[in-house]
Parts: sequence; C-alpha cells; structure tokens
Amino acid sequence: MRHPVRVLSVIAWAILTMAPVYAKNYPDRPVKIIVPYSAGGGTDLVARLVAEAFASAFGQSFVVENQPGAGGTIGVANVARAKPDGYTLGIGTAGTQVIVPNLDATLTYRPERDFETIAMINSVDLVLTARPDLPVQSLQELIAYAKANPGKLSYGTPGVAGSVHLFHAYLDLLNDIEMLHVPFPGEAQSISAMLSNTVDISLITVTSGRPYFAAGRLRPLAAGGPKRSPLLPDILTVVELTGLDYAAYTWNVLIAPKGTPREIQQVLNEKLADAFRRPEIQKKMNQLGAGILEGSIDAATEFVSREDAIYKKVIKATGIKRE
Repeated sequence: MRHPVRVLSVIAWAILTMAPVYAKNYPDRPVKIIVPYSAGGGTDLVARLVAEAFASAFGQSFVVENQPGAGGTIGVANVARAKPDGYTLGIGTAGTQVIVPNLDATLTYRPERDFETIAMINSVDLVLTARPDLPVQSLQELIAYAKANPGKLSYGTPGVAGSVHLFHAYLDLLNDIEMLHVPFPGEAQSISAMLSNTVDISLITVTSGRPYFAAGRLRPLAAGGPKRSPLLPDILTVVELTGLDYAAYTWNVLIAPKGTPREIQQVLNEKLADAFRRPEIQKKMNQLGAGILEGSIDAATEFVSREDAIYKKVIKATGIKRE
C-alpha cells in the first residue's frame, strides 16, 4: 500500500516542476489576442503592434481577433471564458475593466474575479476640441460662454456612459456648467459632427485631432492628460488652465483569463517591456499618440485598481447611468 503523504508529495512536486517547463516551451502554437473593438481604431492599432512585437520575440504567430460590441464587453467576456493556458489573451480598456463594471451589476464578468492583468500597454491623452467658428478661443472662454448660455452648447462622444462621456460630464460638474450630450457610434462621427457644426465641442484623441488642428478645421482648447502631450506641446492642460483635479485619457492593458500560469504572465510581461525599449516600436507608438506604460504584473494590477477608484468617484459625482 502506497503511503498517502508520499503520493501527495510526488503530486505537489510534479505540479511545481511542470509550470516552469510549460512556460519555457510557451508558445508552441499561435496565440489569439482578442480586441473588443472594431478594426482600425486606436485600441486595435496598438494591439497589432503588441502582436507584432510578441511574434518577433517568440517566433510564433500572435493573431489579433476583433470582437466588437456592447461597449467592448462582448470581447473581454470571451477572454474571461477562455481556457487559462496563455493561448487566449485580450486587450482591456478603461471602459471594459472599470467603467462598465461600475455601471452594470448584471455584467457576466467581474474584472477582479475573471482576469489576470499581465501588463500595462499605453495611455492616450484626449484633447478638448471645438469647431473653429465657435466664438471661444480658450477653455476659460468656453466656460464663460457656457455659463452665460446654459444648455446651448453641445458635446459629442463615442457613446453613452463611456470614458469620453464621463470626462465631459465631470468637466461640466467641476465648472458648474451645463452642456447637451450628443452620443455617436464612434470618435470619427463626433469629429464629423464638429466639422458640420452639428455639435460644438468634443474630447478627441491627439492623433485623430492633429491633422484637423494643422489645417485649421478644428481648434484645440486644452490637453486633457495629466501632462502636456508631446505631440501638442504648446497646448496647456486643463489642470494648468483651471487648477482643477482633472485628467482625461484612455488606456489599454494586456489581460488573460483568471488562472493563467504566473510563469506565462511573467514572460509576456518581460517580452512586452523589451519590445517597448526598441526605438522602432517607440516611434510607432508615438505616431499613434500612445504613451507607453511599463511595469510589473503587480504594478499593472495596481494601476487598474487606482483607475477603478478614480472612475467610481466620477461616476458617483456625475450620476451617469448605462442605458
């Protein structure tokens, strides 16, 4: 008769020694990266750079699969349901990881329960932008105009209860002004609406706005990020202009199903950090207006936790609901 303690010890040893071997051989087949938005958008373009970097580092295919819908929650829900073996990864965003989970108690996934946050990827600053014939030249003038004309100004966003909607509503709240919210399917439609004078202002990404700013077709009023954008160094931030505790930016993180081996998470985190040190990757990220975020697995988890606290505060203050 086998000794039960000895059998258990052998099993425990086997489990402990298998994981590093598994990570050493990883990946031995193509890896899928689920992007919860349509192809061609900012998150998709960043994901394709990440996939390219991983493919080069590992000598294996990393395939981007776009699964848009329901504010990004369809795609990340499929990440949560995948086998936690490192062969299904995903791109998590402020919307999928903190905003919608705080607005929808019926969501099929809960970030802290269902995901491993492997690495921070990037942040993208937003720019408060106005149509060029709006009779304001600065953020201060916009605030004064809005106070004198409550409810007359309008802002466009890529949908109800998304990060851009929350940032606009919070800016209104902090400045005691009231503007009309006009939601659109995406950022491109918000920009088109400003160009056609359908809406007055919108928070848009730096990269989307730059060509219009250069051509004089749109007017940047303030940088939304915590610091000035290197792509628009002369545009002051909301903080510099008002002294308010305010920042408007989006971000992406690399996620995997809960239970993905820590050794695989670690090697992915390290390979991504290595890629971000390469000048050609830095150049491509800069062209996308994507500020690289680096750090350990624990730092990535803590980053999402801090962002969750910020959004909880904004959601509570604005009273925004998901429709």
